[in-house]
Amino acid sequence: MAVTSREILPEGRAAIVSRTHLSAHQGVIQRALAVGVWGVSLTGSLLWAGGGWGMWAALTPRWPWVGAALGGQLVASALQWVFARRRGPYYLLSLATSTGTSIAGYWPLVHPPLAAWIQTHDGMVWHAGGPALAGLLIVSACLFADVFPEAVLTSE
Repeated sequence: MAVTSREILPEGRAAIVSRTHLSAHQGVIQRALAVGVWGVSLTGSLLWAGGGWGMWAALTPRWPWVGAALGGQLVASALQWVFARRRGPYYLLSLATSTGTSIAGYWPLVHPPLAAWIQTHDGMVWHAGGPALAGLLIVSACLFADVFPEAVLTSE
């Protein structure tokens, strides 16, 4: 005999979190998620500046470059968020800098295994385009990691 959640929990208490509780804290949840996603972008920049995953795993990253990348990422993010309303050259330059350093950090770490995984699934179509699709996914994820926090944290 199968036991349902209605038999275990009283009526109306089957959910872990209620919708009213979530809607009351929606702003906090969105901001926390945006800060976490921005951390993904920052991590990519720090991976790139530190010399890659191998240098970080050996605890010997290039510390002066890490400091420069951290400062550069903070400046690029600040400029991106300040100029978000008027998407002119300063905005595009800061977005390109932030996204580019994130891509440079994640590319050597994620691209080879992702391309290999794509090429081993679903035959010849993906076999030829696996590296290109993997690159497109990395670029899209890094662009999202830069634009989403800006959209949430600078909303009116």
